[in-house]
Parts: sequence; C-alpha cells; structure tokens
Amino acid sequence: MANKRLIYRLVIYLNISTILCMALGFLWYKAWGWGLGLLALGGATLWVYLGIRLATRATTLKIARAQRLENYTHQLFALSKSEAVQAGDCDGSLALFSEVIANTLGISRVSFWTYIAEEKKLQCLSEYTQGEFRLDSTLEILEATTPVYLQAIQQEKIIAAANAKLHPLTKEFGDYFQQHNIAALLDVPYYLDSRLAGIICCEHALAKSGRSKRCFS
Repeated sequence: MANKRLIYRLVIYLNISTILCMALGFLWYKAWGWGLGLLALGGATLWVYLGIRLATRATTLKIARAQRLENYTHQLFALSKSEAVQAGDCDGSLALFSEVIANTLGISRVSFWTYIAEEKKLQCLSEYTQGEFRLDSTLEILEATTPVYLQAIQQEKIIAAANAKLHPLTKEFGDYFQQHNIAALLDVPYYLDSRLAGIICCEHALAKSGRSKRCFS
C-alpha cells in the first residue's frame, strides 16, 4: 500500500511538472517571442527533469526501505509464533533465531556466544552456516589471543566491520577470516539481568567470484 502511494505521488508530480512547463513556455512566448520563450522553456524543463530524477531516486529508496521493513516484520511475526520460543526450548530457539538473522541480513554465518567474565573469554554456544545449524561449545575466544577485540566486547560495543580483515577491532582474527573467507561481520552484545551475557556474531563470506554481495557499515 505504501509503495502505491509513492508511485501515485510521483505520477502527480510528473503531471504537475508538465503543466507548469507548458504554462511557463506560453507566458515566455507571449513576453519575449519564440526564441527566448523556447530558451526559457528549455531551462525550466531541465530543472523539472532534475527534480524528477531526484524524486524517482527518493521513491526507489523509500520503496526499498518499506520492503525491508515488511520483511523484518514478517520475520518477527514468525518468531512470535514459534513453538520453540513459546515452550522455552533454548536449542530450538537458537536454531530459529540464527536462521531468521541469516535470512534477514542476507549473510552466510551466524553464531551465538556466551561471555564468561571470570575467565575473560567468549565461549561458542551454536553455529549456523549456510543453512546448517549445530551446537558447539568447543570454540573459545580468549583475551590472551585477542585482547583488543575482547576489550571492545567488555565495553559492550557493537562491532560493525565492513572490511573485517582491516578493521582495528577485528583484524586479530586474520587467520580465521582467511580460512573461512569472511569479508564482513557484525557483532552485537546481548544481555541477561542488565548484564553482558554474550554476543551474536553475524559473518558474511565472500562469494566464489571474490565479491561480497553485502557488507556491514
């Protein structure tokens, strides 16, 4: 419905612009004759054309945002109806959350990690990679090996790295990124009882062509 309204507005704008150009051309013709009238009409038409281009671009962006919002709403609705979520099934909920996040962001890898403050480390809870979900508690991120990254996590920062290999907070994982062909990542903290409980790690791998379809910025 929102898309139709935007299209209607653009059509109305085009019609009004055409009428204004014709009216201005006639007035300038009456005042200055054909020569200056056509010149003035050409200038007015150029400005209208530029306005139409800007309006079209704005309309396209609004439609894209509306479509994304509709997708997000659909995904949230699906989560609210999930039997796993309603039953308190932790493993099932993690699998569903991972799938929804991956599909919504258009990424290939999602993992949940728990933060253990006493040991200053992150421990993996689950991994979702290209449609496959598995529980995994063997992976750890230690402060001893990634001090800059862990300090940022302890400060409860959202880490958005459009270029994961070069970002100052994530470049410590260079070997891991190389192994899994990771181009970009988004790490978001989550909380329990108002305290940092862990992070949700969203990673986007390069396509086989070597180009990333989507990056975080």
